Amino acid sequence: MRQIQQSLKRADPDVTLILQRWANNSDSRRRAAALSLLATKKYEDFRQNFLNTHASCESSRECELQMLKLSNNAVRSELAFIAKMAIYSSDPIVYGMAFNACNAWSDMTIDFCAQISAAQWAHLDPDNGIAWMRTLEQLGAASGKNQSAIENALYRISQVNRFDAHFDILSSLPEDELTRYDYVTRTSIENLVTLYWANSPLPAYSPIVNACKGAVLNDANRRYMCEQIAGKLQRENSFLIDHGISRRIGENLGWNKSKIQTMFDEFDAIRGMMIDRDRRSKAALVSHEGVRQACTTELNWFGLIRTQMKVGEFKSLRAELAKYDVPRETLIRLVREPLKK
Repeated sequence: MRQIQQSLKRADPDVTLILQRWANNSDSRRRAAALSLLATKKYEDFRQNFLNTHASCESSRECELQMLKLSNNAVRSELAFIAKMAIYSSDPIVYGMAFNACNAWSDMTIDFCAQISAAQWAHLDPDNGIAWMRTLEQLGAASGKNQSAIENALYRISQVNRFDAHFDILSSLPEDELTRYDYVTRTSIENLVTLYWANSPLPAYSPIVNACKGAVLNDANRRYMCEQIAGKLQRENSFLIDHGISRRIGENLGWNKSKIQTMFDEFDAIRGMMIDRDRRSKAALVSHEGVRQACTTELNWFGLIRTQMKVGEFKSLRAELAKYDVPRETLIRLVREPLKK
């Protein structure tokens, strides 16, 4: 992957100009998306340049922390612009992108990021479960305070109809323009989108799990909310982790063992497929043809990430599993047998 990214470097000047042009557009979503990708590019370029001059940095915790701090500082101007846009905007998508950017590369207590809050995002987009999960995450960090607000956030999560993290950043950019550029330029932009997603953290799930276990489930209202939340986590555009958390909550709620086992098997089959796919890729590297195929697979990964952002990670992986040429039982064993040792 590093070799591929180095090859894509020849498109850097073009990509920078394209993103800067989009960032100067009057459409606020396009500006926020382009600035997010410019921040991604500056962050990754700074890290790579730092590693080039600090060869053993990745094996030193102190050096890693220094690199992280300096890399985050490198994108402060872009973050400030995105956050400032969001503060004065009523657009929940712009606000969501600002929240993601500030979470990815900033200490959220400094600059304009200090004024970005999950509560405001939820206020702008009250039917978005991700915004309420972020709110619950921030409330949960307050050492058990704000119980009424926590209860309200849980209720909201149980009632929403959408979960949108706004990771599908290309949907806010003129995607049709990509066809005008050469393959390397298009692939370089797709690579930035993949890196943007990798840098954007998911909301914490522990507040939900902690709220849906133990004696509190004896309360009918709490139990109802947890049942609803567990169902919502199996939504159409869910992440893989959502299904694992849904199963854990289901176990706490006493769901039918057969249903739990079916969920467990599918989850582990997908994980096994990922393990097997990685093994095959590494094994193929002993031949020239294998290296070529590995490069093709990595390049296709950028498009796969875009598909996962559009249709949902779990749905995309489930479709891949249905066509995979290894029996499910074999894939499940790849996950479970090492745990027995």
